[in-house]
Amino acid sequence: MYRRAGGLLARAALPALAPWLRRWDREAAQRVSHFVANSQTVAERIRRYYGRESTVIYPPVDTDYFQPSSCEARDDFFLIVSQLVPYKRVDLAVEAFSRCGKRLLVVGEGSERPKLERHARPNIRFLGAQPRSALREAMQHARALVFPGEEDFGIVMAEALACGTPVVAFQRGGAREIVTESETGVLFEDQTADSLLEGIARFEKTRLNPLAMRTSALRFSRQRFIQEFASFLDGILAAKPSPAVAAWNPAEAVQAAVTERL
Repeated sequence: MYRRAGGLLARAALPALAPWLRRWDREAAQRVSHFVANSQTVAERIRRYYGRESTVIYPPVDTDYFQPSSCEARDDFFLIVSQLVPYKRVDLAVEAFSRCGKRLLVVGEGSERPKLERHARPNIRFLGAQPRSALREAMQHARALVFPGEEDFGIVMAEALACGTPVVAFQRGGAREIVTESETGVLFEDQTADSLLEGIARFEKTRLNPLAMRTSALRFSRQRFIQEFASFLDGILAAKPSPAVAAWNPAEAVQAAVTERL
C-alpha cells in the first residue's frame, strides 16, 4: 500500500531495491532482543517474516477523554475519521454512501480529498481536520463509525467504542481484534462498496448496547498500557540486572512517555 501511495520515482525504484531491502531488514531483525507488537496482526507478521515471537501490548486509548455523551440521542449520520490517502480506502465509503443516500461526515485531510469530493453526492460532507473536542462530539453523536481500510490496529475504532459508538469495519487487520461482530459493531467481508453496503444493511438490523461498546474499549485504556509495558520492561531488566538501571522505575518512565504523547 505504501508503494501505491508513493510518487512516480519511488514506484519505479522500489522493485530494484526491494530484494536488498528485504534482506537487510531480516538481518537487522535478528539483532533485536525483544519484539513488542501493537496487535495480534502485527505479531503474526513478525512471526511470518522474521521467524520471531513477540509480546502483544495494545496501544493506549484515552478512554477518560473519549466517553459517551450525557445525551443518549444519536444524530442521523455516519462518520469517517481518517487521513484522505489511497490506502485508507475512503473511496469505498464515498461510493457506498453516494449510492445509498445516507448521511456521511468525513473528518480528515489528505491528497485524495479533491478526488473524493468530486465523486461524492450532497449527502456526504467533508469537514477537513477538526480539533479533538469536535472529533469527540462527532463520535458521541454518530450512528456508527465507518472504517473501510486495513490497519495494524486502528485506534480511532477504539476511541469510537469508548464513546459508546458502534463500528462498521472491514474485517482485516486490527478491526478483528477491536470490533466484535453483532456486539460492538459489524465487520464486512470484502473491501468493496457492495460489501460495505451489505455491512451497513446488517448494522441497521442489529441492536447494539452502548455500554458493551464502552466496556470493550476499556481493555485498551492508558492505565492498562502503562501496567503491561512496565511489566514487560521489568521482566527484561530482571533477566539481566544491571547497576546502571537498578534505580530506574519502568512504570514512571512509561507513565511520563504516555502523558507526553497524549
